Amino acid sequence: APAGTDLAARAGVLAALAIGTLAAVAVARPAPALAQPPLAPPVRVNVDGVFGDDALVGGGYASVVVEATNTTSTAFRGRVVVSTREWRSSPDTYEVALDLPPGETRHVIVTLFARDSAEIQAIYEDESGRTLGLGAQTVSYGAGAPTVVLVEDPPIHRADLLDLQTEIRDTTGAYGYMGGSARTVAIPVGTAASDARTGDPLLPETALGYSTVALLVVSVPMTARMSETQLRAIEGYVHAGGRLLLLPRTEADLRSTLVSRFFEGTASTALPARSTLVPVAPRFFRSRAGQETCPTCCNQSVTRGARLNE
Repeated sequence: APAGTDLAARAGVLAALAIGTLAAVAVARPAPALAQPPLAPPVRVNVDGVFGDDALVGGGYASVVVEATNTTSTAFRGRVVVSTREWRSSPDTYEVALDLPPGETRHVIVTLFARDSAEIQAIYEDESGRTLGLGAQTVSYGAGAPTVVLVEDPPIHRADLLDLQTEIRDTTGAYGYMGGSARTVAIPVGTAASDARTGDPLLPETALGYSTVALLVVSVPMTARMSETQLRAIEGYVHAGGRLLLLPRTEADLRSTLVSRFFEGTASTALPARSTLVPVAPRFFRSRAGQETCPTCCNQSVTRGARLNE
């Protein structure tokens, strides 16, 4: 064969070998690893205000619902640890025991003290202290306005309350000097949620949980689904000066447990005279470390944390 033909054949063989080698290298090179999604925590934790996040305002005690869901097939024995985190302040911590069956959801209600814009963090720990889930919620800035809370299912009167406004003044100075002009702010309106399994209302179990509530509006039929602890909390709120508005639907509602506690069987559908309606502001305070008596006029003994001046 001519020399040119032999060279061309050899060049073709070398080119084929080169292509085969490159193909083998490409096949042998491992594909780049895809980014793996983060593993879901064993326990899903949600933190919400017991009256909704809009009504979770700072400047007092408030109650939150911590909902924990076991996403595994293993039962957990542990606790919920709730802490409030504020700038330049050590966190306050609260613990509640809570067991989680496989695939089940459980909740606890925790009453705590929080200032404006504080972060409320909740974690679920097992018995060994291992963190299995984490959730957080930020306290709303209430601008000094107390809240109105509606306990009704369904909350058909909520729309009537959304346009409520009030005028407030900022308090400055060590002696309560009132500075600046009055400003108009919207009043936060909250509604009580219900337990998804039982339909019972989720409410604070202590009167302190109502400390930022200016008016509590309760549909009387809802009181039949309240626990004794929840009824006592509302009773303590009223005795501390809180305002309670009951909404009866029938004459039979006037003989309910909560109505009889306050009116002792004298309730009627007749409207009271306006002169008999004397508003009294709730009086809640947080005692200082080592303080043993009420800082107001009643001189009651108190424990560190909080006390109602009843």
